[in-house]
Amino acid sequence: MKNMKIALEGKIRGSLAFLIFSLLAQFSYSQVTYYPNVHKVFQSRCGNCHVSSGVAPFEIQSESDVYNHLKIIREVVTTGYMPPWYVNEDHIQYSNSLKLSNVELNLLKEWYAGGCLKGEDDSSIEDAKPFMDSTTQIDYQFVDYTVFKAFSVPSSDKDKYLRVSLIPANGAGKPNSLDLIGIKFNPGNKKVVHHAELYAVEQKNNGDSLFLATDYFFLNDHGVMPGYGYRFISSWLPGQDIDYFPNGTVKSIQNEESLVLLIHYSSFPKEELDSTTVRFYIKPDASDYEAVLDAKELTVIDQNAWNPERIFIAANTIDTITLESVIESDGDLSIFALHPHAHHLCRKMNAVLISPKGDTCLLLDLPHWDFDWQHFYRFKKFIKASIGSKVRFTAIYDNTADNPENPFNPPQDVYSSFRADDEMMVLFILAKEYEKGDENQVVKYPLIPLKYH
Repeated sequence: MKNMKIALEGKIRGSLAFLIFSLLAQFSYSQVTYYPNVHKVFQSRCGNCHVSSGVAPFEIQSESDVYNHLKIIREVVTTGYMPPWYVNEDHIQYSNSLKLSNVELNLLKEWYAGGCLKGEDDSSIEDAKPFMDSTTQIDYQFVDYTVFKAFSVPSSDKDKYLRVSLIPANGAGKPNSLDLIGIKFNPGNKKVVHHAELYAVEQKNNGDSLFLATDYFFLNDHGVMPGYGYRFISSWLPGQDIDYFPNGTVKSIQNEESLVLLIHYSSFPKEELDSTTVRFYIKPDASDYEAVLDAKELTVIDQNAWNPERIFIAANTIDTITLESVIESDGDLSIFALHPHAHHLCRKMNAVLISPKGDTCLLLDLPHWDFDWQHFYRFKKFIKASIGSKVRFTAIYDNTADNPENPFNPPQDVYSSFRADDEMMVLFILAKEYEKGDENQVVKYPLIPLKYH
């Protein structure tokens, strides 16, 4: 009898515990609402790409944006397809990580389970933090540069490469110099713009611009530009946001330099118009600011010595290619970001910094390369690269029918070129001159609105 009583009491306690748990779960779900909880997740993790001029297919800037696309948002978030952040952060962290934390993911799951309730919009709710948690508000101005007019991109079964000069969109003359804290590209026609590269170009000795404001022409089939003292400034690739520079640093365009844009257009069956714009975020008084060094580049593509066989990936093979090179510099560097690039056959990437003593530091472990999401990877702290340091950059290419991104069916031999159906292997290393203690400093960036007004 006593055993029966104990068993009965155990069942009652178990039933009560289950009932209480169920009620608490329902109460919990009822309390997770768009306001004041969930909207912060969308703003901080989605809002940087889902803007009017962003790389994403629709905006997530308001409550209505979220609810209008709720079905697809729920699907891509719960399956892990979004946010598109595929880099491994087990051993190194990035300040611009888009990865949802476990807390954020559980919050969204509870919100979905509770019926996606809206809650009460309260204007006093604190704004969500920016997608980089190391940003600082500073004074800046901006100026838009554009081509002199929209121009035609002819229909073609081959990629096209356009070189065009940029001029201030407001019609004013170019300032004596531009001290930049950030650069944002606004591709005019994303159906055909594959990528864009911005260069500063030396002017002629007589002071005349090397290229007239109305000067543009299509280049050869490989997109190689003739050498006129080009200095790489920045680039736009699918999935990319603003090119920021750390607080206290600027990238300068000098008075004697013109701005030239190289635009790579993918093949397209009909004629299209394009008018790509570049926005420069300027620090008005940068006299006490450090210079961001020109990007250090590891690549198999050499503008001055074109060799399409620097990459050769035979049809129906998987190949691993490794580049190892000393970072050219006059002194120690403080690395703050990486920007890798490849095309559709690439599957994985890895980059390691090797000191002159042989010590190694992981810079990038990307187990899934996605051409549509080519991010900057911004380190939370500066990484010191002593003079003479090397970077070992490795990429794995899959030229088989099992690769759903393979541009050829059946697979064909692939070489290196700028063409979208060939391959590239590039790693841009962004750095400034090293100062003692940099490696212990959190890298902070200017707080710049991501929306292109």
